[in-house]
Amino acid sequence: MPDYVDPSEAPDFRDWAADPEHDVLVDALAAEFVAEEGVEMVADLLAARGPQHQWVAERWMNRLRDRFERWWADGQPRFPLNKRVAISYLLSGPDQEARRMLETNLPPGATFALTRKWRRPVGAAAAEPAGCACRIDDGAAVAAGQGETPAAAAQRALDAWREFVTGCRVQVEDGGATELRPPLLDAPSADPADTDEDGGRANAAG
Repeated sequence: MPDYVDPSEAPDFRDWAADPEHDVLVDALAAEFVAEEGVEMVADLLAARGPQHQWVAERWMNRLRDRFERWWADGQPRFPLNKRVAISYLLSGPDQEARRMLETNLPPGATFALTRKWRRPVGAAAAEPAGCACRIDDGAAVAAGQGETPAAAAQRALDAWREFVTGCRVQVEDGGATELRPPLLDAPSADPADTDEDGGRANAAG
């Protein structure tokens, strides 16, 4: 059991939740809270009228903050996967197309990232879109691609990844399964002229 930490030592909940670095934890905390308290919370909000919504919402925010402080006091344990509430992220149609392309073409364990690129023109205050980028990492190789659309960037990253898989790896048959592994770049090599008649390594004359 982790040592108890006074809840007063926890950071301000709203400030903590607003930090993009904590987005995944905030989602997990919210999913757990909704799974346990969601029905009562919605019933409260439905029953509220006019200005009542503000204090009802604040009351539920306080309960969520209390849950956060208890979690913090327990040592911030990992949130278990909650089967009653699924966490999903809103993606545009082009982003969903690129994601499906990557999911269906990459092996288990591989990770990928799709990002938007922005450019700030000279003399302009606002940035403008500058295409998309995709990065693939399967543990043994990293590949990247850029394009005007998410699908174009994903396709170029996949092409670069496949080029490495087919051109720079060795397929080894083991019990019917195919294993992909990088070639041995530090393996010893010898010129036939450097071997003696017995097949041994010849010593260079000093």
